[in-house]
Amino acid sequence: MLVHADTFSRYGAGPDVSYMLNGLWAEVGRADIVNDPDGVSTGKAIVFGGNLNSSGYARFVLPNLNATSGISCRLWVDALSSAPGDNSAIPMIWWNDAGTRLAEVRFTATGRAVLYYAGVVIATSANPVITANAWWHLEAKFVFASGSGATFELRREGVPVLTASGFTTALYPHSAGFGASRFGTTGGVACYYKDLVIWDGTGSYNKDFMGAVVVYDLLPTADVDIGGWTSTAANGYSVLDNNPPSDSAYISAAYPVPSPCEFSFSDLPSNITSVKGLITRIRAAKVDGGDGQLQVSVVSDASEQAGSDRPITVAQTYYQDVFEVDPATSSPWVPLAVADVSIKLDRTV
Repeated sequence: MLVHADTFSRYGAGPDVSYMLNGLWAEVGRADIVNDPDGVSTGKAIVFGGNLNSSGYARFVLPNLNATSGISCRLWVDALSSAPGDNSAIPMIWWNDAGTRLAEVRFTATGRAVLYYAGVVIATSANPVITANAWWHLEAKFVFASGSGATFELRREGVPVLTASGFTTALYPHSAGFGASRFGTTGGVACYYKDLVIWDGTGSYNKDFMGAVVVYDLLPTADVDIGGWTSTAANGYSVLDNNPPSDSAYISAAYPVPSPCEFSFSDLPSNITSVKGLITRIRAAKVDGGDGQLQVSVVSDASEQAGSDRPITVAQTYYQDVFEVDPATSSPWVPLAVADVSIKLDRTV
């Protein structure tokens, strides 16, 4: 199932990545959020390395321990490492145990992909996989096993470029991440990432290779019904799309519990032909130590699917729910249906 997706477009810009740590990413180190480096595309990317001249990383805690774990992203490097050995200035994706690096993919100075498990080289691609100054879509699937049945496959633009099987693993991953492993003393390669997606082998949908997925932010555009909530602005929707978030602009639901509020949001681009799923993401907090629970739902053609009913804390925290199926049809989303979806917020306690 779809676990997480990110465009890195809603955390502001520059070296302050602190909003990513509001309960969404477990760790982020030595990163900037910048404009897309290709000079053509709009939106943001997260970058590690470059003039930061050190290792950089981001780590996401997986919600469940599963044998199958997948990561896909687009990767851009401004150069391939010219330093000897395959540990210098190399971007990577990886899986961790609770505190130990289990498996990782690195790239050599010639652009070949290398799979490591427990620090040991398992396989190397026969040909270069990436080049500098171009976006490459990469998707990796690792099937961990308690014996010698582990398998791995890396695809570039949907085509397998590195496979391995028959090696021994002992643990399931607790977290997944990406970044750049380390850099030389005179400067480092800049490694940019966007369109990041994490999935696992559970559920009915999105449990195997997903292909060259693009991640879009769909922002609130109008109040359908403000319900019993209040806003610091003249409406509700306009305070929900601040970038970066603003703690002084918000909607609120005081006790006694009011009726829910509901908002429409922007459409997908017209050239989108399929949809893997919707992920709602809300940054919320309560003002004291009393009870407070928040439930986020999507509404499609008068049919509603509710996310988890969660207690919230006094710390500003991101809460997200994954919706892989249109509640109006009980089938995967289609672009036309997404155009009419609204999001509902309900304080339940």
